[in-house]
Amino acid sequence: LSSLGESDKEILNEITQRKLGENVFITGFIQNLRPVYADLDLVLLTSKNEGTPVALIEAMAAHKVVMSTQVGGGEDFVENGVSGFFFPQEPEPFAEEICKYFEHPEDYAEMKKKASITSKKKFSSNRLINDIDDLYTELRGGKK
Repeated sequence: LSSLGESDKEILNEITQRKLGENVFITGFIQNLRPVYADLDLVLLTSKNEGTPVALIEAMAAHKVVMSTQVGGGEDFVENGVSGFFFPQEPEPFAEEICKYFEHPEDYAEMKKKASITSKKKFSSNRLINDIDDLYTELRGGKK
């Protein structure tokens, strides 16, 4: 069992008290995330503090619906209600949207497509190469 951070004991106690041991898996570090994302319906980011949330980028690329607290750089690439969701740091809005998802998952098909397109457009290697090429072109005085 790897560390869960500051809340290790609290999280493990909640799992035990709620008798969720058979449904909650704490994996520790995983290198190959493709099979993990393939098995997920939703990806939730409930952080209180975050930089650029790579998990959201990966999930979007894997055609998953992402839901996040309003932290970090996620709002730079997730369009709220279009390619994912942002919520205040309260559990109720998350829970409501999760329930909506599981009641009508087909309603989220377009969001999944837009999330995938957005992630690939903003974070693909081609975009990075073009940006670097444009930067060097600009630094050389605009001549290719």
